[in-house]
Amino acid sequence: MSDDHKRKRGEDEIEGLWGDAKKAKVETDGPPYALSAMRQVDVSEFKGKKLVNIREYYNDKETGERKPGRKGISLTKEQWEKLKAAIEGIDRALEE
Repeated sequence: MSDDHKRKRGEDEIEGLWGDAKKAKVETDGPPYALSAMRQVDVSEFKGKKLVNIREYYNDKETGERKPGRKGISLTKEQWEKLKAAIEGIDRALEE
């Protein structure tokens, strides 16, 4: 994958939401919420829109620093609401 598709904390490139990926500062609102040791959820703002970010992290081999990986998704508020509405159905499917 090219450098244009890499994500960096503080300079996230948002792909697919507004056409071509564009570099921009992304401010994170509040603390991240851990899903596991290497996955987390946080809320950020990009171009005036709030996003729910679900991202996988890795430990940089050179620095040992924990960094955001390429795997992840950013949901708009509308997409987040649709996901929340689907939770009961997803829970039922998991129980089957």
